[in-house]
Amino acid sequence: PPVPVTAIYSRTDGIVNWQTCVEDADSTTENIEVVSSHCGLGHHPLVLMAIADRLAQGEDAWRPFEARGFSRFAFGASRGT
Repeated sequence: PPVPVTAIYSRTDGIVNWQTCVEDADSTTENIEVVSSHCGLGHHPLVLMAIADRLAQGEDAWRPFEARGFSRFAFGASRGT
């Protein structure tokens, strides 16, 4: 798409194969991994934090997601691919 894309996925989804959820990363596309069940993604605090961060960006100010503060430990090394 002609807009920035962030895919949020979980290897522990249990319903959807996580490989089908990952986008090819480029300058305006990223993948964020969280540990969650399929149904849990809709109200997972880290997912909501990432979505809020993405929506708070200005129209022409896209930048990759960067967990800040304590959340950087919660996202950990598996934050994305």
